[in-house]
Amino acid sequence: MVSEALNLIAYRFVSKVGNPKLMNNVMSEIEIYLPTLPEQQKIGNLFKQLDRLITLHKREWIKSPL
Repeated sequence: MVSEALNLIAYRFVSKVGNPKLMNNVMSEIEIYLPTLPEQQKIGNLFKQLDRLITLHKREWIKSPL
């Protein structure tokens, strides 16, 4: 998750001379906002519930007569 956020932001800070580089001093200035741990847990629980629901629907679909 952090790497994806950094990829979205970092291109603005990359030096364009020669080989593109993201310097350490610049990286320390980049702010990446992440949800709090309780928010992350709620998001994770939501996806677990969605996964269970999808699984149940797949089982019902497989059992249904054609």
